[in-house]
Amino acid sequence: MPSLRRALTRWLWGKGCHLISLEDPWKRLPALLDGQKVSTIVDAGASDGRITRRLLSAFPRATAYLFEPNPEYAEALRAYAAADNRVRPQFLALADKQGELEFFQTASRGSCSLLKPSAELSEGFPQDAAVRGVRRVRAVRLDDWVHEAGLAGIDVMKFDIQGGELAAFRGGREVLSASTQAVYTEVWFRRMYEGGAVFAETDAFLRDLGFVLVNLYKPKTDARGFLLWANALYVHPGRVGV
Repeated sequence: MPSLRRALTRWLWGKGCHLISLEDPWKRLPALLDGQKVSTIVDAGASDGRITRRLLSAFPRATAYLFEPNPEYAEALRAYAAADNRVRPQFLALADKQGELEFFQTASRGSCSLLKPSAELSEGFPQDAAVRGVRRVRAVRLDDWVHEAGLAGIDVMKFDIQGGELAAFRGGREVLSASTQAVYTEVWFRRMYEGGAVFAETDAFLRDLGFVLVNLYKPKTDARGFLLWANALYVHPGRVGV
């Protein structure tokens, strides 16, 4: 039994106490939205579009708007859009305000954010979170952008913007309240970015708008086993029939 337990632990957990979820969110999401019309997707923190590819595979008739302020991804996103007319890159950040904001470029592209890495993130992940530059990027509120784009709403949203998720949700309250069926978002159990929200705050905001938590995926823990961050899938039961 001890050897079986050790083998199972190695299978479930990856390097650095990174739990491998047994449920695939990219299969669960289309199953939850089965029979629903999904015509518009927002991917905030799109990087090179890898998650958009999964979303468009699940919802092939949708148009995807990819928000990515990091210029290091611009070439890849333009190439993706040239190869797929469903893809519309937006070289903008999503926030709760409009205008030019500071964007912290870190050693790892995956850690870049409108928010400065906290001491905890910098000390725990120095090779990733070290700030190597600060630039100004254009930020928009999702509600304002949707109105200006002439869209009826957003059906599915994915957010991975390094601590800025709640601010972006606040900037998209009207859209979330009126049309969104599902949200897949990174959530934080510790304040890894200065001014960033923790899970309880993000969860309360989305629940107040009628969303319910389906599951958590790929939770990351520190060396002591304490949760740091994860991905969360929410759906609006009244819009997806669950």
